[in-house]
Amino acid sequence: MSIFEEMSSFLQQGRAPKVKELVQQALTDGEDAKAILEDGLLSGMSIVGEKFKNNEVYVPEVLIAARAMNAGMEVLKPQLASADVEAKGKLRVGAPPNLPPGSASIVPIVSPFYNIRFPEDKGYAFVVRFEDDELSRVRFRVVKVT
Repeated sequence: MSIFEEMSSFLQQGRAPKVKELVQQALTDGEDAKAILEDGLLSGMSIVGEKFKNNEVYVPEVLIAARAMNAGMEVLKPQLASADVEAKGKLRVGAPPNLPPGSASIVPIVSPFYNIRFPEDKGYAFVVRFEDDELSRVRFRVVKVT
């Protein structure tokens, strides 16, 4: 069994200390941070997500696996922040359905971002669009608050 398969398996079991240990071991062995993320951590969460979809596991098991993923990300985050990892896509937050054109609406954007983890010390931007026209762009950096 490869270290990534082992990491994925322990993540699915929610064994956070073991996941953290395996992420550190993989980094020490010279594994690429992106490979650790995709082939170890995300593959495990994908399996948990599929099991949840099929009613094979329930919310508590998903949350326990997510805690194990976060434990691994604590070790991996500094490596990802310094690596040149390309974006896989865009996070899109939609407007309320059936909003008439030209009408004003205040859309809360904070709640969809609750507990999303961005790598620190990287620049990001919120882009506000309406029907493919960019209305506003707000740039921000993530900083650690202690």
